[in-house]
Amino acid sequence: MRNTPKEEDRHKAHEHIAFDHEGHALLPASSPQNQTQEPRPVTQRSPRYIRRGVTIGYVLLSEVARFRQFQHLSEEKRQTRLDIPQHFVRTLMHLGPTFIKIGQILSTRPDFLPGEYIQELQRLQENVPAFSFQEVQATLETAFGAPLLQRFASFEEQPVASASLAQVHFAVLPDGSLVAVKVQRPGIRET
Repeated sequence: MRNTPKEEDRHKAHEHIAFDHEGHALLPASSPQNQTQEPRPVTQRSPRYIRRGVTIGYVLLSEVARFRQFQHLSEEKRQTRLDIPQHFVRTLMHLGPTFIKIGQILSTRPDFLPGEYIQELQRLQENVPAFSFQEVQATLETAFGAPLLQRFASFEEQPVASASLAQVHFAVLPDGSLVAVKVQRPGIRET
């Protein structure tokens, strides 16, 4: 049986991975980061990602504990502790776009979560807060390699729409064309 192109790429990628005596993945010898140094364990290359993963794990475990506490409350007590599902939604928003998207998916699963959680999660379907214009400006200036007003005659600071992965701003090009500019939410690659 013949491998598909994706499977072949995956096999090629894995054949260059080496492991140290403790089983840590090492950088491939052909990697640009490895041209002048010995292979290093992935854990030494990516402390930022490891810290982020540990933080996310801790936060999610804390939310699971809160959820279990909420599940065991009577119906009357649940109405007085709506801060628990509200905290969960704020946590998802704080963790970033990937987690907002997970929250949006969870909001469609009343068979999986209590109604109070579903009600709070549904806010993520329509009311994702916009990110700041300073972040929009920095993102676009980095992408264009030039100040924003060199690329646009004008650019509206208030977004027309904001969603879990991006937001949209109206702008005018130097030739006078009206355009809508979709800007990806900052930090999307980290989550």
